[in-house]
Amino acid sequence: MGLPFFVSARTTGRDNPQIPRSREHTLTQRTLTRTARHHIQCWPYEGTPVQLSEYFPVLLFLVVALLIGGGLLVIAKPIRPHRPDMAKNSPYECGFNAFGDARKQFDVRYYRVAIFFIVFDIELAFTLPWAVAIRDIGWPGFIAMMFFLFILALGFAYEWGKKALDWE
Repeated sequence: MGLPFFVSARTTGRDNPQIPRSREHTLTQRTLTRTARHHIQCWPYEGTPVQLSEYFPVLLFLVVALLIGGGLLVIAKPIRPHRPDMAKNSPYECGFNAFGDARKQFDVRYYRVAIFFIVFDIELAFTLPWAVAIRDIGWPGFIAMMFFLFILALGFAYEWGKKALDWE
């Protein structure tokens, strides 16, 4: 009989007389009691197992959304009008006939700007939750974020030194 995930000595029913005590249970209890002072705090639940039933509304919402979306696509397929036309297959440029090829290659500088944007957008996505929780995570969280920002600044300085940010 295994113990549930994230169980500390306080949650095993040590004081409950209805739980039978076998030799294996007593040894496990003794081991848990010895190691309980060394276990990592699982904030905010402190050793309680995760109840997957709490996520049922999210799963239900996901299933309903997929059923509605898929159902509408399946229903629309046979009832939509299907009349292919040359004008429908041509590229549209603000009411004018297309001149030139619609599939042009973009300059690589635009891709560099897009990649820099994504990198610093992800940096912001990590920094904002960190700023909200800075009091709870303390010095280890502060040091980890400073290391993360240092690595980003180092990469930014490298790109600047290689003139990757220059448009010309």
